[in-house]
Amino acid sequence: MPLLNFDNGELYYEETGQGPALVMIHAGIAHSAMWDPQVEHFSKTHRVVRFDQRGFGKTITHTKEFNRRADLRALLDELNIERALLLGCSMGGSLAVDFALEHPERVSALILIAAGYSGFVAPPELTKQWEEQDAAFAAGDLERVIDLELKMWVDGPNRTPDQVPAHVREKIRAMELDNLKIDTDGYKPAPLEPPAIGRLSEILVPTLVIYGTGDQPVVIENCQTLAREIPNAQVLILENIGHVPSMEKPEEVNRAIERFLKDKTA
Repeated sequence: MPLLNFDNGELYYEETGQGPALVMIHAGIAHSAMWDPQVEHFSKTHRVVRFDQRGFGKTITHTKEFNRRADLRALLDELNIERALLLGCSMGGSLAVDFALEHPERVSALILIAAGYSGFVAPPELTKQWEEQDAAFAAGDLERVIDLELKMWVDGPNRTPDQVPAHVREKIRAMELDNLKIDTDGYKPAPLEPPAIGRLSEILVPTLVIYGTGDQPVVIENCQTLAREIPNAQVLILENIGHVPSMEKPEEVNRAIERFLKDKTA
């Protein structure tokens, strides 16, 4: 099992394929296994790297204070990757944005799926749902925590569970069970200073923004902001799809990424 020992942590990662480096950064409701459809597809043409962030999957951390951007840079250094294409979903997309702002020389392009950006303040409706999840976790009811997360993110506000592919819900459920076994109480990831909000115009690499119309309204708004404020960003909007389009519609997302990468090198 490949592990990178860095800053009181053991970061789990995988790499496969040859070609330009494509680094995949998972969502907060998942871990690196969410990228299975993309790894299989893009490892034919790219050197694909995926990893578990601290607090997720198989990565172990021995400190409560750490820097996710430093972790990503250390991984690129370990693998001798000078510049990478970054593919991030949700909080993984936010990390990709922050990393591109802090280390622009290390990023050749961004693919942002259902992403946000640092400095954004969550609206009360999201906070209320998180508080409900926190209460269930405090009560030791992990199944309820996961059910609430599935309803919030995978189903979204406008769909019932039976309108979502069953294999997607079960894959997220399994990954969240893995994640909830990790004690993340007191974690303090170092924020980007100043945050990305108000700085998106500084991102000058080719960027593709992908989101579904079935996602939370605030995610849709954030993606629209990314697409509007990052110069010359391209956009893919998927109708009635939730927070993990790369899992719900892998073929369509893979084709869009392929076209974007082809245009980038044309």
